[in-house]
Amino acid sequence: MKQFTHFRLALIVAFLFFFSSLAQAADQVVTTNANSGAGSLSQAITDVTDGGSITFNLSAGNETITIASGIAITKAMTINGDNTSGSGVAVTVKVTTPGTSAWRLLTITASGSTINIQNMTMLGGNTGGDYGGVIRINSGATVNLSSITMSNGKSNYGGGVFLTGATTNLIVTNSTLSNNSTTSMHGGWVYNEGSYVEYGSMRGGDIQCHRWSTFGYQLL
Repeated sequence: MKQFTHFRLALIVAFLFFFSSLAQAADQVVTTNANSGAGSLSQAITDVTDGGSITFNLSAGNETITIASGIAITKAMTINGDNTSGSGVAVTVKVTTPGTSAWRLLTITASGSTINIQNMTMLGGNTGGDYGGVIRINSGATVNLSSITMSNGKSNYGGGVFLTGATTNLIVTNSTLSNNSTTSMHGGWVYNEGSYVEYGSMRGGDIQCHRWSTFGYQLL
């Protein structure tokens, strides 16, 4: 009987540990604007389950997140920066010195996955001869940007966004992309080597996404 009781207790502990692990790997809430560590955006991106959501609970005056190096996204997720659980002021994610720091915000290598990023400001860096000053999207991912303000990105190709790969897709709606530039005159805010880019309804001038530098557009 005692042996059976011990077995039953061990089984209960194992189940509790299993479900605790599932809870930790599920949807994530960012509670600090620190670069790393528990509650940070970078930790949330690591811990969120494939297809899960990241939201923010940041207090007034702490809505800006400064990242000290680029963050990799390798799975499907939704990142919603509206911060309604916190101050209600949308989140800004930036490199240390926008337009100067030598890294981008995000490199997305989630082939076959969909990544949704919405309701935030993104201030990129200067990646020099590399491609994508704010976001780089590698082969096979679909990225939806909605209600995004993106600026200060600089690179050789795609000052704002660079995407590559035959099945890579970028869809942008209700967003403002301005003051992104290139050293090569190839895609001020986006350079497309992927399969599909959708801009929504354009205001602000002709789109030259592939061969010329473009600086300021509002996408609805």
